[in-house]
Amino acid sequence: MKSTSMDLKREHAEILKAIINAYPHPAFIVDQDFTIVDVNEKFVSDFKNAVGEKCYKAIHNLDEPALECPVRESISKGFVGIEKEVYLKEEGKWYEYCAYPFKVGNRWLFIVVMRDITSKKLSEEMEEDRLKFLAGANEILQFVGKMIRHDLINQLNSIISALEIKDELGDEKFVKIIRSAAERGVDILKKTKDIEKFFRMKKVNVREVVENVSREFNADIEVIGDCEVWASEALGSVFENLFSNSIKHGKATKITVEMKCSDEWCEIVVSDNGTGIPEEIRERIFEEGFSYGVGGGTGIGLFITKHIVEMCGGEIKLLDNSDGNAF
Repeated sequence: MKSTSMDLKREHAEILKAIINAYPHPAFIVDQDFTIVDVNEKFVSDFKNAVGEKCYKAIHNLDEPALECPVRESISKGFVGIEKEVYLKEEGKWYEYCAYPFKVGNRWLFIVVMRDITSKKLSEEMEEDRLKFLAGANEILQFVGKMIRHDLINQLNSIISALEIKDELGDEKFVKIIRSAAERGVDILKKTKDIEKFFRMKKVNVREVVENVSREFNADIEVIGDCEVWASEALGSVFENLFSNSIKHGKATKITVEMKCSDEWCEIVVSDNGTGIPEEIRERIFEEGFSYGVGGGTGIGLFITKHIVEMCGGEIKLLDNSDGNAF
């Protein structure tokens, strides 16, 4: 038989009804078997009249109480008041649950009040994202400043040294040293050209970004899927660095960018048919200033790539791939 407020003495039921109707938020009364005894008008308007139903089924569409259920926790702790923040996936909202136990005769009941805190949680998440963004940007700027001073000075010193011993080197070797130093200096500046874009965030169509970047490379780049994300304007640098590494260091001739979107995330896999990254350095490729081999780069590209992705609230990792690389 369904349990309702009328199972209580009339005077108790009327008092409890008045109490929960006084709340401007959804509120209900539930017994220790998780059966809803009564609900207020706000609960009915936001959800439904669920009197007689199990609260976990009516609200969360579950077959048993969730681990974070405040009523369950109150019972386990000896019928104490509990406050919990719970995310209702079907509603797409955050609620603060306050469960207040009380006893009527030999029967334990709970007044449960649900306060919508979605705006508050979004503000907290935005502030957390902002702090992460600033921390990541600061780390990049510090590294780039240090790198520019160090590497450009090295390249200029190479040019100065070559000029001083030009006659000893011979024209061919002299030109080779000058060209190499100049090209490395230009590469450093290219890698840092989008620094000012790191701080500008906007809604970005990822497919358009990838297609624009792919036009700069002489390779077969296939784009599968589409998605929009809130990201830094420097997002193009992520794909530019990945494509450049695939072609220059991995000798790839084919690159595939595949996107899959959900309500909250955009999963992007960039794979190629190149030579792959040696096992012994796979864990170090995102480190600050790390480069590998004689033809190693500046150590900037993947370091900046990782931080751009993280500043956009995402993550990047090297996947296991039998043919070439996959990020």
